[in-house]
Amino acid sequence: MKKIFIFGTGTGYLKMKCLLPEDSYELIGFIDNNKKQRTIFEGKEIFSPSEAIKKKFDQILIASTFFDEIENQLLNLGVEKGKIIKYYSAEDTLFDARLISLKLVCIEIKEKKIKGNVAELGVFRGDFSKKINRIFSDRTLYLFDTFQGFDEKDVELEIDNGYSNAVKGTFSDTSEMIVLNKMLYKDKCIIKKGYFPDSLNGLEDMFVFVSIDVDLYKPTYEGLQYFYNRLVKGGYIFIHDYNNLGYSGVKEAVKMFCKENDAVYFPLSDCHGSVVITK
Repeated sequence: MKKIFIFGTGTGYLKMKCLLPEDSYELIGFIDNNKKQRTIFEGKEIFSPSEAIKKKFDQILIASTFFDEIENQLLNLGVEKGKIIKYYSAEDTLFDARLISLKLVCIEIKEKKIKGNVAELGVFRGDFSKKINRIFSDRTLYLFDTFQGFDEKDVELEIDNGYSNAVKGTFSDTSEMIVLNKMLYKDKCIIKKGYFPDSLNGLEDMFVFVSIDVDLYKPTYEGLQYFYNRLVKGGYIFIHDYNNLGYSGVKEAVKMFCKENDAVYFPLSDCHGSVVITK
């Protein structure tokens, strides 16, 4: 986990605060050039630039519109250029469009007081699930996965239609325990192990947020069929890998479903191009 400083405690920081993926870095403290030095801000100490660089750190995240001036100041103090990051830079590896969108969607849902639980279909090892669990900490999170990788029936359909070169059992390197051990709010998680939609077992909850990340045509289509009908007004469905050329069945499933149901989707600029469906 990267150890970072945030340079700036003003409006620049407040704008970026909700976008920081808290579980991917360790915040050492803040840096500022003004009288706030040696005081406590958001539970962390504020250091002068000269004091901060004496600490062990991986990156300094600049939360200020005076980026060029601050960068030059840090360079003159001997900080490596590669350790200085402008928080809204496209090259900033601390950020992910899908995660940022998840956080902003959660803010919208909470502000509008929309009810409903959350779910992920296609959990694998729980890396995105843990973010859903942390961000929607007050909601029950249903976690759907075979925990045995790709199913043979789905793989056959992929090959027959030329959607992918999927192999039975891919993504089987996981378990319920691996996933649950990553969850901050384990008591809010319900594992639904098995082949979807059989694993529903009569589940009739309504949902405000759903992530579908199953890579293949049939489970993507089946997921949309179930969750869209149980999505509350103002809810969101994220579908991963829509623009992943290695798994073109995802795009076909989304297009087919949306055509049949007069649903609308829009893209995210994350890796492999997720799309979002809302009501």
